[in-house]
Amino acid sequence: MQEGLRETVTYRTAVGGREAGAMSVRRFRPGVASTVVVILLFPALLSLGFWQLDRAAQKRALHLEMTSRRDAPTLELDRLGGVTLEDNIGRATVLQGRYLQPQFLLDNRVRNRVTGYEVLTPFELAGGGTLLVARGWLPAGNDRSRMPEVQVDDSQRRVPGRLGRAPSTGIRLAGQQMIEQTESNLYRIQHVEPSTLGDRLQTTLPPVVLFLGPEAENGYDRDWPVVSANTAKHEAYATQWFAMAGVLLLLYFRINFRRETTT
Repeated sequence: MQEGLRETVTYRTAVGGREAGAMSVRRFRPGVASTVVVILLFPALLSLGFWQLDRAAQKRALHLEMTSRRDAPTLELDRLGGVTLEDNIGRATVLQGRYLQPQFLLDNRVRNRVTGYEVLTPFELAGGGTLLVARGWLPAGNDRSRMPEVQVDDSQRRVPGRLGRAPSTGIRLAGQQMIEQTESNLYRIQHVEPSTLGDRLQTTLPPVVLFLGPEAENGYDRDWPVVSANTAKHEAYATQWFAMAGVLLLLYFRINFRRETTT
């Protein structure tokens, strides 16, 4: 009986020795599903962050560009030849010539929570060349089949304003009709594409427009947006995207480091 007791004690001691010698370690065992999610989302989140930083840099550069030209002497423009319009964006400009037909209404322009149109009228310079004049904003009304009155005569005139890049709007959808003729001399458009609009006018349009000055005749609501140097919004968005990328990576490693027992 004593021998059986000794055997029992020895067995339990041996088992206890193995348990005492066991170690718990964490090993990286990435799962397929979580790895695929990280591969897809992590670069996308980083790209969004860098895109916001790039937007901030563009806004700062554009503000400096506009500020440097805002106090420049007024540009008298009666022809397009010999003048690079892109180098004069933001500069006060006076056009000499006459308005043309047809006109274009840029759709889905919202002001004070009211949907409307921006009126874009081609202007033929006296010495040659055509560019668009943004004459202001009009409410669209509840009935889209009824278009606003935007007539203007073709008499020779001087038109003051500031040069700027063509306004942008909306998300381009596949199969979306970009230009729609509503009347003989009026088109409703979804985007300002100089090449397409130039084809309708049978001329070449530059990617720069004149935003009609507040003192000019034949205009509508001209509360034009001012380019701000404040980039805090873009930088905050960038920080959020980068933080989300960091959290995603942290969760990935946290989930896939598995605890294992070794002897």
